[in-house]
Amino acid sequence: MAVHDNHPAYVARVLHHTPGRLRLRLPREALDARDTSPLTDALTGLRGVLQVRVARPASSLLVRYDPASVRLEDLMAALHRAGLHVITTAPDTAASPPGEPTALSRLIDRLAGQMDARVERATGHLLDLRTLVPLGLGALALREVLAGRLQAAPWYVLLWWSFDSYLKLRRRGPGEPGAPADQS
Repeated sequence: MAVHDNHPAYVARVLHHTPGRLRLRLPREALDARDTSPLTDALTGLRGVLQVRVARPASSLLVRYDPASVRLEDLMAALHRAGLHVITTAPDTAASPPGEPTALSRLIDRLAGQMDARVERATGHLLDLRTLVPLGLGALALREVLAGRLQAAPWYVLLWWSFDSYLKLRRRGPGEPGAPADQS
């Protein structure tokens, strides 16, 4: 890892920091270079650094240090000199404003949407997940009834989930095809 014209060669992200422990996410390119010794040497050269460990499979760098002997700013400066620019916050992990979907919910929506589209294509647009999930829960309820397991009564719970999920999953948002007309 080399620094060219005083500019770091790689950018890393802080994954976790508590006084005495710092974990960074390193880019794969930085780890593909066989020699990570400039990073480890830069840190172990600081008084107060107790351990530096590079975890290639996790693409991370762990630094254990004595916060009474070395400051976080000193660690960052040493990493910068070794060719690593560290950013402390990720723009995509910033808190969502109230009412806005989180990054995780957007990911789940995208993946579920892709799966729904595949099911629709595979069935010639006859079925979608909004129909299959309630049907599946209804089939599980029917199986419990036919198996004679009425005493434990999970069938009625599954039947209720089937009905409830059907109603909720079939609900369309404003502007979507099939959405109810505005009654105002």
